[in-house]
Amino acid sequence: MRRKIFAIEISVIVLALCSIYLMWSKAMIRPDKPMVSALGGIYDDEFLLELSTTWGNEIYYTIDGSIPTYESLKYEKPIKIRDRSQDENNYRNIRNVVENWLEYEPDSTPVEKGTVIRAISVSKWGNSSDVVTETYFIGRNDLYDVDSYILSLVADPEDIFGDNGIYVTGKEYDEWYLAGKPKIEEEPIPNYLKKIEVEGNLEIFEKKERILNQLIGIKIRGASSRWGYSKNFSLFSREEYSGSKVFDTALYENIKTHSVMLKPQSIYVMASDVLSDRSVSTQKSKKVKVFLNGEFWYDIYMLERYDQEYFKEHYDVQDTVLVADGGHYECKEYKTQEQYEETIEWIKNTDFAEDEQWELLKEKIDIQSYIDYMVSNIYLCNTDFSQHKNYRYWFAESVGGPYEDGRIRWAIYDLDLTGEVEMNTFSEELPYGNGAVNKNPFYQAFYVNEEYRKQFVLSFMDMANNNFSPENMEPILNKYGLGISWNDDFFLKRFDYITGYLADEFQLAGTLETVDISVNDIEGGSITVNTSVISLSDGNWSGKYYTDYPVTITAKADEGYIFAGWEGDISQTDEVIVTSVENGVKLKAIFYEK
Repeated sequence: MRRKIFAIEISVIVLALCSIYLMWSKAMIRPDKPMVSALGGIYDDEFLLELSTTWGNEIYYTIDGSIPTYESLKYEKPIKIRDRSQDENNYRNIRNVVENWLEYEPDSTPVEKGTVIRAISVSKWGNSSDVVTETYFIGRNDLYDVDSYILSLVADPEDIFGDNGIYVTGKEYDEWYLAGKPKIEEEPIPNYLKKIEVEGNLEIFEKKERILNQLIGIKIRGASSRWGYSKNFSLFSREEYSGSKVFDTALYENIKTHSVMLKPQSIYVMASDVLSDRSVSTQKSKKVKVFLNGEFWYDIYMLERYDQEYFKEHYDVQDTVLVADGGHYECKEYKTQEQYEETIEWIKNTDFAEDEQWELLKEKIDIQSYIDYMVSNIYLCNTDFSQHKNYRYWFAESVGGPYEDGRIRWAIYDLDLTGEVEMNTFSEELPYGNGAVNKNPFYQAFYVNEEYRKQFVLSFMDMANNNFSPENMEPILNKYGLGISWNDDFFLKRFDYITGYLADEFQLAGTLETVDISVNDIEGGSITVNTSVISLSDGNWSGKYYTDYPVTITAKADEGYIFAGWEGDISQTDEVIVTSVENGVKLKAIFYEK
């Protein structure tokens, strides 16, 4: 009898424990996110948005971008989604976004707006779901441009504009500022200078289709941008936010991206178009219209960011080291960092006039990449760069891939302050850089080598005749809403000035002469002059070269064609011609179908 009673007691206890465990399990389970009757996007007419969740749960939502809690608006009936563009601005009216904000008067003119809905499900046990974020634009078909994305950035207003917000001066600074900026041992630093990252949500729309909706990290970026009222952002995909280190959608021609940055229109955002054929890295760009918590913020460009993921995607390399301003770098193993430091120290202390040392250098750095980087900055007259400022170069360990050879390569970075037509970028002090370009340690170390000087001059003229020519630049400028008359006709005038400075810098004794090349069939093949595949879209090309060095011209037949030979000043059947340009050269490449 006692055994039966004991067994019953044990059973009751087990059942009780099971019930407790079941209740605890239910209490620990997070409900699913609310479902919406319409996904974020552009709609012709206003409508009622319905939110739903599983039975027994409640829904709470916000319309200001803040993260909802059970203290937010409780969903009890459909939400009217309408065009809010004539509503009073909210976030654009905030004043403490600049250092002396009492003197700043925001423009109160209403801007385009969307409606941001953020919602959660809350179970009867008090557990809340992940946040669903949707942005709606009503009657705004004019928002879309075939070449643009719309970005809806949503973040808790406290994280952006609150006392500790990343976009504002912040509580500590404001108290000091309003007290008259008294002298203290350590003056408060505005929040926007602190490089803080906060969590947010990014939606991207293209041609009325939403192509991305993902949790991200948001930072203020750019030295000059931080001080202005219209600040730029860097956006990051991180595992801690979304579970992925790359954006779910390929934003640039099938390239998966880890992070992007927002930049105003400049030559910098065009670099990938201008320099795509050169041995330097460039960042692809995309025109975007940005909304912050539903309010139009600015039209701007979204660029890739250089980081280890960028080089893995573009060059199929691992363990990349990216060297940036001040010599700081990202790497996984100390030996890679050590390898870099040893190379830099060796360059500083080596005489490259000696052929043996020059050959060793070519094993350590990509000479053409360095030259292309320098030519780009010099020709474009970048007044804000040096070997110690606004530079990026990278390398990967030697493991066998075409770019995994341990050699240092260069990346175009920050071409915002460019375009002084008459400036001698070789020898004049750069207003925002660190001295004159020809005083940079690498530049001086390499200049002593004759092979380098020849390669530099020929590459300079290749890029001047092709990449930066008015014929190449005009359609690129037009693509970005500018014209060939940009910046006092910079690309129409720069050639004459900078080629003269090049002759002075490299002590060239020859004259500039014309090389004319044509083809009998533009479909037949391609022609390369030194380092550039020239454009023969209309069957003819013309460029100028100094007579100090011969030019190398190479013909290559396309599939289905054969190269029959050259006609003109030189008649031969060899594909490659190395010729002096004394008195100019005229050549015609002959291609025939097989």
